[in-house]
Amino acid sequence: MQITVSIGLVLVKDSTLEAQTLLHEGAIASQLASRQDRSGFALFSKDQSDQLTTALSEEFALRRALSNNEFVLHYQPVIRVSDGKIVGAEALIRWERPGVGLLMPMQFLPGIRQAHLSIELGYWVLDRALQMRKSAEVLIQHHELDEFGLGLNIEAESLLRSDFAINVRQTFSRTAVNPRDIFIEISEDSLASGDIVLDNLKQLREFGIKISLDDFGVGYSNVIQAQAFPLDVLKIDKAFFPTSGFTERNEQLVGDVVRMAKTLGVETVAEGVETEEANSFVFKSGIDYVQGFYYSAAMPELEFWNWVRGRNAQRSSQ
Repeated sequence: MQITVSIGLVLVKDSTLEAQTLLHEGAIASQLASRQDRSGFALFSKDQSDQLTTALSEEFALRRALSNNEFVLHYQPVIRVSDGKIVGAEALIRWERPGVGLLMPMQFLPGIRQAHLSIELGYWVLDRALQMRKSAEVLIQHHELDEFGLGLNIEAESLLRSDFAINVRQTFSRTAVNPRDIFIEISEDSLASGDIVLDNLKQLREFGIKISLDDFGVGYSNVIQAQAFPLDVLKIDKAFFPTSGFTERNEQLVGDVVRMAKTLGVETVAEGVETEEANSFVFKSGIDYVQGFYYSAAMPELEFWNWVRGRNAQRSSQ
């Protein structure tokens, strides 16, 4: 157990200020201090008071969004390079904010983290993704997909909970989804988060869930870290696949990652592929799977299955 201390301070220059005002400003400063990542203090100021009001309003909207099911999952297809077949999708969260419209993750996830709602949202994503995978079984058979893995992103904060793997297993027991059909995608910063994360990942993998390391190559991960963690897939960051102007250096870097993955016994996914040139490069690189705007952006569930039907029809006519 770690004890932290947060202190709010008010600088008094005007002796005519009423006690009620001082207490109010002190409470605001204390709130500001408590919202910092570490123990510390905050000095009251009018600007910071306005910022806190905005932040609290946003936090209220996010909590309401969770309780009112304003979040939705969109699905981006994953293609097998060896034969061009659809083999799964990545579930990506969106916020259908009333009066605003559809918001992308970078527009609300910082607020989710600031409000310490990452764990609650993570369980919501897991539950909703498993519901989708279960209900999609008929469609998977109808479209003659020989496999359909569903990837979902889990933040380090969730993985730092000692009961995370147990809670995940309980969620699976309610939906009867085969854990081998689910990929949990973790970020590179999760690799440096300690033994609890490692223990959770080991338990999840023993249960049958596959582990993907997302955005590989742009953070702090290295071969030693990758060896220490129970990984099944490396998702190579889109920075390795520019929209144009591939160089020998690009080819060498991607080749090194592919060879390393093969040595570790894990598969590879090219992320963020947007152009014909990038896609052609991927198909010659030895990478196992590909996803990106070249194929499709993430789509609502119904639109996703319509896309699958259209792609299959197009491939059948060729």
